[in-house]
Amino acid sequence: MALLTFEGFEAYDTAAQSAQALNTTVGSAGGITMSTLQARTGSRSMINFQTTSTGFWRRVFTRTGDTVIVGIAFRFTQVNPSTSFRLIHFGDTANGLNEIGFGLNTGGNLQVGRNIAGNQVSFNTILATNSTETEPLNTWLYYELKVLLAPTATGSYTLRRNGQVVLTGSSVQTISASTINVNSVSVRTSFDNHCDDIYVCDGSGSTNNDFLGQVRVAALRPDANSSVGWTPNSGANWDAVNDTTPDDDTTYVSASTAGLEDLYDVTNLPGTATTVRGVMVQYRSRLDISGASELRALLRSGSTTVQGGLDAQDVGYRYYSAIWEMNPDTSSAWTPSAVNAIKAGVRRET
Repeated sequence: MALLTFEGFEAYDTAAQSAQALNTTVGSAGGITMSTLQARTGSRSMINFQTTSTGFWRRVFTRTGDTVIVGIAFRFTQVNPSTSFRLIHFGDTANGLNEIGFGLNTGGNLQVGRNIAGNQVSFNTILATNSTETEPLNTWLYYELKVLLAPTATGSYTLRRNGQVVLTGSSVQTISASTINVNSVSVRTSFDNHCDDIYVCDGSGSTNNDFLGQVRVAALRPDANSSVGWTPNSGANWDAVNDTTPDDDTTYVSASTAGLEDLYDVTNLPGTATTVRGVMVQYRSRLDISGASELRALLRSGSTTVQGGLDAQDVGYRYYSAIWEMNPDTSSAWTPSAVNAIKAGVRRET
């Protein structure tokens, strides 16, 4: 699978809720929040008020091959006047290493760099600087960084802004470690800067294995029951789980025995959508019984129902998800009409 993860920050009202998503970490959550004021798409973006080096959002993934691509939208209100500042970088969480990424210097120029020690805000090694232009403020810009990971001078990188190449290099060392263990992407902004609509791919397979262009992550929420077996604490099943802002135990559905499934109709994609790179089913749940329980995400397209992996439940709320890059009913690329017709839900497995 080349599409490793994506995020539009639509499901969360706080940084703490964002950190409930599986494989996601938020550091210094007091400086990070979800904003409804300057969302690029949908209803929310992530904003960092942090002026120190400790605030970050990180997601771990499993890649195949040594090419990684990240796309993300930024809206800058100002640059850091005292130091160069990294915006996004790939990392190796097992060894605590922050590797290649891009950021802005004090003049607002884009830079690609590598090798970040601990929580310092800037790169130790600058690979390239776009000294001919500064990044505009108070407007959304979409950046994409593609990297061939290499511990010797055999790697390469390309940084694009709104589809145009800004910085590129070849025959360069792109990671500082001697072994390629990159497994995460981190976002670190400051000074009231926003980010939104992030994706991560690798170079494997024949789908989503290169730049995807300016993506939009659309949140499609339940709007009717399709087939339900879980029990709502009040009202209809779909209405108990379609919160824009999570309400924890105020409205919910529950399953007392294994094998029960809920499937819901969902809202449509925006009318401007023409290409769909993948579909993610995301749900939020917790364990309220003694012992253990496992759930799965469910997706039905046409006459085909598929399941995500087993998700072991925690006693506190967590977000779980599964991604389908191709339409399982046709084994071909998703179309907007096919997405609009899907049913999404959850199954209690044990």
